[in-house]
Amino acid sequence: MRRYRFTLLMLAVCFVLIPPMIGWAAPPPTEVEELKREAPVHVKLEITQDRVERILNPDPMSPVQLRIVEGRVLEVFKQPSSLGIGEGSLLKVAYSYLPSWSWDQYAGGAPVDVRPGDRIEIWLVPDDEYGTEAWTPVLGGNTIVHLIRVESRPDYIKEPLAHRLSSIDWIRGGLQAAYFTGIMVFVLYVYRLWRRLQA
Repeated sequence: MRRYRFTLLMLAVCFVLIPPMIGWAAPPPTEVEELKREAPVHVKLEITQDRVERILNPDPMSPVQLRIVEGRVLEVFKQPSSLGIGEGSLLKVAYSYLPSWSWDQYAGGAPVDVRPGDRIEIWLVPDDEYGTEAWTPVLGGNTIVHLIRVESRPDYIKEPLAHRLSSIDWIRGGLQAAYFTGIMVFVLYVYRLWRRLQA
């Protein structure tokens, strides 16, 4: 019975020490199409401006910014009667920005990747998440189609040296091996200590 309890304790320790993966399930295509159909605004835009509104996550290894782009309306497919936009109107769109060097830390839905000069087709809902007066993509990058992409797409946040080094395969593999080796050494040490106390 005591050995059974000890095993459960060690499993709990391992679950606590092993870092969790950041990610979410990719939305099924049928769900994406349904959300597009339900979106109150569906337009084509040319992005003219892009600015940072505030920092959502200051962690330099996985930063997230709230950014707002301004787009010139090229074509309107759907809009509520209260909006009243037409060709040439300006529309603000809020989105959470992830630098491209951090994309491999996430799984699932596509990140928003827009730059001034891009022409996009986009499905929008009112911004109830960030509290701005802008609109926001229904489902991130999954509800944005690029018609024209500018070639120059620099990241707005520079990649830290520590992240750049950790992304090198042999360094990442060595760090992971050292981490899990340390966990095993710790577990074995606790086990031997427990055996001594039971003697």
